[in-house]
Order: sequence, then structure tokens, then C-alpha cells
Amino acid sequence: MPRKGRQETVDVLGILDMRDALISMGNHPIDGVSEAQSAELMRRASVFLSFSYREGLGLPPAEAMACGCLVVGFHGYGGRDFSEHALWVPDGDVIGFAKRIEEILRSWEQEGAGYREIGSTAASDIHHTYNFANRDADVTAAFGNWKPGEGSECSPLPTDWKDGRPRWRRAIRKVANASRAVSDYAWAWLSKRARA
Repeated sequence: MPRKGRQETVDVLGILDMRDALISMGNHPIDGVSEAQSAELMRRASVFLSFSYREGLGLPPAEAMACGCLVVGFHGYGGRDFSEHALWVPDGDVIGFAKRIEEILRSWEQEGAGYREIGSTAASDIHHTYNFANRDADVTAAFGNWKPGEGSECSPLPTDWKDGRPRWRRAIRKVANASRAVSDYAWAWLSKRARA
């Protein structure tokens, strides 16, 4: 998606082009297309190049993961929430980014099954973690029965532990990320796209 990290995109693709690294696989920018076309491009893609920059929740790499792509590139900070299923390089390191892509493309014939497995695992994790039921549970855990405009207070934050962390911290982080990056429409769109 060239609108994300435009200069870094030009730099990384320029390096790969100079080294003839993109010959084995095509380069298909996702730009100026409909949502349906964007979804189709991601479903057909093997690798998604993430040029995320300061994202609350990096929706483009999350969408690519939901479609089974191997995600490579910058996490933009928000991508760290699902970093175990992506091949991140330090933000802004265009040389490291280009090297990582070149290594992947050169080893694809031998290592393709492993790369596809990373994409499949990522898709499964995205669907399991980022869904309506989990969103609703996290919002309820954080805000309880609070209703705007009625002067009521939020419920006390839960103190039970989940996955080795206090559940309320997870809920607050998820709500903060969601409020910055994802509307109800985006959640529905991601779910619909991934199922298609």
C-alpha cells in the first residue's frame, strides 16, 4: 500500500529492482482499488510488504495476515501485538528490509512451505484474537455497565489474570488500539474479507 511509508517503499523496491530480486515474484501495489479488489489481491499474495508507520493497530498487515500472507517489514509499533507471526525489521531500516525480502524470495523454492505455514498460523491467530466476541468482552471488562450521559461510573477494573497478565491491562490496551485504528465497519470488513 504505497500511501504507507511512501519514501521507504520507493527505497526498498528500488534496491530490490536494482538487484533483480523481484523477477521471481511480481510486485502488486494495493492502491486505488476497491475493497473487494484489495481483498482479492491479498488473498492471492504470498508475501505482504508492511511499511506501517506509528499505527495503533496496523490494520493492513493484520488484514494481510488474516488472508494468509507472510508479512515482512516495519511493525509501526502497533504490529508488535501480533509480531510472533511476522518477519519484522527495525522501523526505517530500508537496507535490512530489502535484504530480508531478497533472502525470502531467493529461498522461496526450498523454504516456501515454511513461509506458507507462518502465514497460515498468522491467519488462524488473527481470526482467533481479533473478532467481535473478544472485542465485546474486552470493552465490557474495561467499561462494565457504564452508559454515557447518565453520570454512572465505570465498573471496577477486573483483577483476574489471563495469559499471565492482568486482564484489565489487556482490555485497556486493546480498547486504546481499537479506538485509534478500527471502527465497527473495519472489523466487519476484515471478517468478511478473510472468510471470502
